[in-house]
Amino acid sequence: MKRTGILNVVKRGVHQGVQSVFFFEGFPPLGSDGGITRLSKEPLTKSEIFELLQGTTTEMQLERFTRDNELDYTYEMGGFGRFRMCAFIRRGSLGIVVRPVSDALPSFEELGLPDSMKEFAKYRSGLILVTGPSASGKSTTVAALIELINRERLCHIVTVEDPIEFVFTPKRSIFSQREIGRDTQTFAGALKRIVREDADVAFVGEIRERESMKAALEIAETGALVFSTMHTLNVAQTINRIIDFFPDHEKNTARTQVANVLKAVVSQRLIMKADATCCVCACEVMKVNPAIKSLIREDKIHQIVTILDTAKSEGMTSLDESLRMLSRQGMIDVAQAIAHSSRSSKFIEDIAEVKPTKDGISTTKGIMTLEKDLAVYQADLSVTNLSSFDASGRLFSTPVGFLFRDTGALKGPYHFVADYTILNGKEESFRLKSFLNISYKILETKIEKPAYAFKVRVFEDSKNDYELTERPLDLIKDGNWHTITIQIPQAYTQRTVKFYMLQFDGDIKEISFDNIFFL
Repeated sequence: MKRTGILNVVKRGVHQGVQSVFFFEGFPPLGSDGGITRLSKEPLTKSEIFELLQGTTTEMQLERFTRDNELDYTYEMGGFGRFRMCAFIRRGSLGIVVRPVSDALPSFEELGLPDSMKEFAKYRSGLILVTGPSASGKSTTVAALIELINRERLCHIVTVEDPIEFVFTPKRSIFSQREIGRDTQTFAGALKRIVREDADVAFVGEIRERESMKAALEIAETGALVFSTMHTLNVAQTINRIIDFFPDHEKNTARTQVANVLKAVVSQRLIMKADATCCVCACEVMKVNPAIKSLIREDKIHQIVTILDTAKSEGMTSLDESLRMLSRQGMIDVAQAIAHSSRSSKFIEDIAEVKPTKDGISTTKGIMTLEKDLAVYQADLSVTNLSSFDASGRLFSTPVGFLFRDTGALKGPYHFVADYTILNGKEESFRLKSFLNISYKILETKIEKPAYAFKVRVFEDSKNDYELTERPLDLIKDGNWHTITIQIPQAYTQRTVKFYMLQFDGDIKEISFDNIFFL
């Protein structure tokens, strides 16, 4: 299959709605659309894949791949769109993954970013950082800010990226977008030339090491407005990471430089909405004011979060406050809000007052852990305490929670696991307050179902008991851990708990539970 034929396969895949196209030696072209689908029948040879690599890279990029055995770059297919290409060696053979890149620049409103961030586009100099974990929309947020400048200001905007993600159309500004390996050989070399290129605004794709950080600070000091991204989780961690780029004997100078040059930090998360239709952005926003400058100079970074909570009138907000607002608006579930928060006792108490969505039940993928002192009761799932549990099958202690295994003796529709720790005198009884949190992972079932029923029954004594939800919950078997957070109905708060029971579908053969706690 020639290069033109391979590119036609990409076009066909895009028309079919695939998110990625895989070209691996010995396999036909494959597409990812939630699963894996064939896009052609013929297996690909090494020479065919290498021809695709040669035909879509520059000489510099090909040299870089030969040296590093991997390469990220973009390729524009005339009249059809831009694609992000990832070439790499897999067990000695060449592989290429192709993903379409949207040229559509989302607006501030579409992204749901705080209006206070629009002020950043009016700054004339300084450093603005957008941070967050991978796939949290950092580059998209920066693109929205740059497009705002493009619509409002007459200036020269220079971007240095590896590879270019968004292609800007000049409106009031002019652009010089440079891609590593295509327009310039190295990141460091391109950054050194930004000042000579007379940039009013610069976008440094990502800061990963000291030289890039030092260059970004120096460019901002010359009078340009510099945007960049970092893989840090909050404002305080971002500033500490910047200082840590420098050796000990330079740290005091670096603190002064950062205090003078840094204008703002945005730390963001993309969180699935309560209706599961799309994601919404939660943002921690810090604007450097005199108080924050002093804290940076004096190495009191940990106190910055206090200013975020008290400087709302200046357009600042902590991540906890952003999550709290999204939860109050019904945009995200309580479990998602807690999972992405600082998980402080104050946040837990505040979020408990939020009107629940989905009957007070929310789920999130993965295990959600909290500090023990936030819980009014946390189940001890260690080997020594499992003797306080009873079950309709066998229980085994594991490094992660405990494992339930069906023994085939069940006669009713539900298995059960009961925690008798309080009845056995090992723990004090407690009163229900705000939430019940449970993490689970279904390992094996008797039959495959879309979902498996689950209930929680609480006992005040041998005569008084009740279920925490009006209807059974759905457990999902997909090989992953999931966390369920149940908001305690107001009618049950302050009731005393002597023991509780987990009841789950009799068609489950093996299931693990962890992080069972009442908040």
